[in-house]
Amino acid sequence: EMYPTLNPIQEQTPIPIEYAYFLEDGEQDPNKPNRYYFNFPQDWVTSNRGESIIGVRSIWMIARRRKMVYTIKLRKYYRSNYNELKEKVENKNKTDDEIYELIPENRKSEWSTNVITWMESYGYFRDFWNGLMPLINDGFKAYNSSIESSIKTEIKIMDRKIEMLEKHIDESTNKYIDLMVLIENETDANTKAQMTEQAKKLKTEMEEKNKEIEKIKKEKQTVGKPTFNRLDLQLDGYYDYQNLKRVQEIYAITNRYDSDQYGVMAKNNLIYYVDISISFYPRSVINGVQDNTIDQKYDFVDVFNIGINAYQNNPAKYLDMNKPIIDKKGNIVGYEGKWLRELKFDYVWDRHSCKLYSSIAEESNKGYLGNSQIYFNPIKYFKLNSTDQRFWVEFYSGRHNKIPVSVPLNESFIIEMIFLPFKKMLYI
Repeated sequence: EMYPTLNPIQEQTPIPIEYAYFLEDGEQDPNKPNRYYFNFPQDWVTSNRGESIIGVRSIWMIARRRKMVYTIKLRKYYRSNYNELKEKVENKNKTDDEIYELIPENRKSEWSTNVITWMESYGYFRDFWNGLMPLINDGFKAYNSSIESSIKTEIKIMDRKIEMLEKHIDESTNKYIDLMVLIENETDANTKAQMTEQAKKLKTEMEEKNKEIEKIKKEKQTVGKPTFNRLDLQLDGYYDYQNLKRVQEIYAITNRYDSDQYGVMAKNNLIYYVDISISFYPRSVINGVQDNTIDQKYDFVDVFNIGINAYQNNPAKYLDMNKPIIDKKGNIVGYEGKWLRELKFDYVWDRHSCKLYSSIAEESNKGYLGNSQIYFNPIKYFKLNSTDQRFWVEFYSGRHNKIPVSVPLNESFIIEMIFLPFKKMLYI
């Protein structure tokens, strides 16, 4: 026996077994990815231990420092051009990419950047966004500068046309006012009728010129190649309570929101569509089995939960697997990203703390074991009523306890536990 009954004179003070479980010590449930199974210590399971009591010292999620390597591209084009081409009978069966190719070059813009940023072990998705923002700001500024001169030239021509039209309107207005005074003082009926007809023509002429000015002003909003701004790329994360998952998305406000919600800037940007493409290196798959090797080159796909396994985001959703990116040595270093109006990644861990439920906490409310990132003082004790050889732990969001967390590959957690002997002493 592990804890034999000794002669009272010889009997020693019972010492509990201190044990630490890491995530990699467990076995993930194939049907419930937020659940992991762990084996009890073999010598404790087989001992004459009487009542089975377990203590929990601490629970910690271990998020790793991540190197985020990817390429992001944007293309922006006028809705009017796209819609006009889309409605043509001959384009009925064309894809969005094929429609885009038909849009004139001076009516669309394309921008891209290669990204290498870091998410620290203590960092969240805000770090991902903060690393990308300077590249976006500098990249947009440089691209816009390259096309602004041609846009300014076109706008100057339009402004000159507006100026000439306004001058004609001012002249016509003065003639109209003078004519109305003469009409009022005219006593001859025929002359008065002629002047009245002349006044109507002047008024119609002014109305037509005002319409022409409004038309040019509207055209000024769509002069030349589109420029990029911060509404064209956004990162957001939210909890989908209906489907019990956390979603991370990359999108353009330009595509989805109306002017009442986002003001004049959004109203101006409703003139355009923005497509987003992201390319990265996915985990390799051999004979239908995904390579889950721990490797830094997979940091991006791990963080965004990309893979072919259940509850992962299939890479084919974002990548064109028929368009590999080849380096100078002939190695595949990624795949071309598909052009999408928005990118959504499901079941993504927010890298915050988790709430844990476990079979060892069967006597507690709902099996609640505790929150992570905590040292329990005093130690939390649980009494087992079963004779199971193993136990399970389930991970849920620390912010929304009904949202399950599928811990990404290459992340971990540790739980420090105490397994009490036959003669029990509770330790703090």
